[in-house]
Amino acid sequence: MRNSIFRPKGLSILIAVFGLAFVSAASAISPWDWSQHPWPTGSLAQTYHLVEDGIDVTISVSTTTLENPIPPTLPTFASWDGLSPLATCTPVLSPNLDGAGSPSNRFGTNLDLGIVYDPAASRDQSVLIDIKFTQLNSGPNGPAVAIPNFKFEISDVDWSAGGVECIRHTSQGFRRDQVVITAMNHGVEVTDFSLSPSPANTSPTFLIEPYNVATAIVGSESNTDEKGTVVVNFSSTPVTDVTIIYNEAGYDLNTNNDPGYRGIGILGGMTSLPVELMDFSIE
Repeated sequence: MRNSIFRPKGLSILIAVFGLAFVSAASAISPWDWSQHPWPTGSLAQTYHLVEDGIDVTISVSTTTLENPIPPTLPTFASWDGLSPLATCTPVLSPNLDGAGSPSNRFGTNLDLGIVYDPAASRDQSVLIDIKFTQLNSGPNGPAVAIPNFKFEISDVDWSAGGVECIRHTSQGFRRDQVVITAMNHGVEVTDFSLSPSPANTSPTFLIEPYNVATAIVGSESNTDEKGTVVVNFSSTPVTDVTIIYNEAGYDLNTNNDPGYRGIGILGGMTSLPVELMDFSIE
């Protein structure tokens, strides 16, 4: 007979008495502090070895195609920011830590991971952010570990008007963010989770419909505040893999085929309740 119970973290024991065996395994991550987990600017993947929690967390960023944006002199997840004349143009590089005291401070109020993207005109490309939980020191391809109570924020889901691209001096259309959340537990799709505005957000810049999609409201902007912050909460539902799909909801091949560069902050306030799962068997 097999059963499972939860108990406070830090009481890990191994007991074998009269055929009663207890085996404990870490299955949660402590509150995440990006200031303690460096992300090299421009890196597209990082694996963090959480020794205390007994797991690896791998975060990777990619696109739906391999095509670089225009101009090709910049990395894929970068853009030019500024106005004419050309001398005021500066590159915006990502992924990077975003928040007070970080390389940039553009998205929301929490320290998070900033993602900026500006694909070429007539290219309706999405950004894919994958989070994987695996056994400690096994890396992204190691045995999956299911994490309960996983929760995180996505900031700056909003809309902005069009403008003039700094380097090429070409007109760009309006931008409308959309994020879609999908998840798995050992290969089985997870749908029992919620999206909601941040508790501090009384006038969100997005609508949630259906349950796993947040799309910016036309005309609503968020600027280093919580108006564009979405809270993703899996509650007690365990997950091994989570994907954030970052779309351009305003793209239209005929009327808006070159939106301005877009950006969001991801995985701010990332937590999972510090508990440990203890499995026991009676033999």
